[in-house]
Amino acid sequence: ELTSYNKKDKVTGKTTRKFLSKKAISGGLEIEIEANIFDKKDEKISGGTFNVTCKDGKLTVDMTNMVDLSQIQQFEGMDIDIQSESLDFPTNPTVGQELKGGKTTLTASNMGMKLFSQTIIIDKRKVEAIESKTCPAGTYECVKISYETRMQIGPKAFVYKSIDWIAKDIGTVRSETYEGGDLENYSELTKIY
Repeated sequence: ELTSYNKKDKVTGKTTRKFLSKKAISGGLEIEIEANIFDKKDEKISGGTFNVTCKDGKLTVDMTNMVDLSQIQQFEGMDIDIQSESLDFPTNPTVGQELKGGKTTLTASNMGMKLFSQTIIIDKRKVEAIESKTCPAGTYECVKISYETRMQIGPKAFVYKSIDWIAKDIGTVRSETYEGGDLENYSELTKIY
């Protein structure tokens, strides 16, 4: 369970992730994960499943899971198109290693007319350190990865810088998002079931 906070340390919501299954694929494993997002009142906002593969020395996550499912629900009855790439995480990272970026685009249209478009681009990914990180759920040896997120929603564009601490066999332990050099929000691992 990851709890999210604003820059004033007030809880804004939480995300839960549950490993549902794993199966062997050629040269590796595919894992199915269920993710649910809750608001600050602990009411479920959205949820769904996504797959992660571990193959050829890297963990690969399809960026489709970055699309907010509640956005898709508001376009019910319309044509939804999601074009997505994947993000790779090396299983044996080295400090200073640069990582491939990724992109996902969501477009909603009705009778051929585009009504909504959102593009998320993640790039400038870099392994900054291998270090211990303490959170409410414990202390973990983590890979610290920095990256930049550019979000284009219609004519508006937003740029954020982020840092994630990711632990083997656990996933994200802490994530911080900055805008203009100031901490905007963060999330951290608060519980393991």
